[in-house]
Amino acid sequence: MPREFKNPFGKTCLPTGYDTARNWVYNSRQGLLSTDAVIQGGPGVLTLSEAPHWHYMLNNNRG
Repeated sequence: MPREFKNPFGKTCLPTGYDTARNWVYNSRQGLLSTDAVIQGGPGVLTLSEAPHWHYMLNNNRG
């Protein structure tokens, strides 16, 4: 169920997914996010809530 959101130049800026071993949704921001990427990524990350029984969300903003 991993998803990748791309910036206007077609480069991945927000890969997301569900880690079943740790029971969390994770996001790994890469580079600067444009307003469009944030607008697309927010609802997109929420669609991951369809994953069964996730209790945590990890946002990695180091990239």
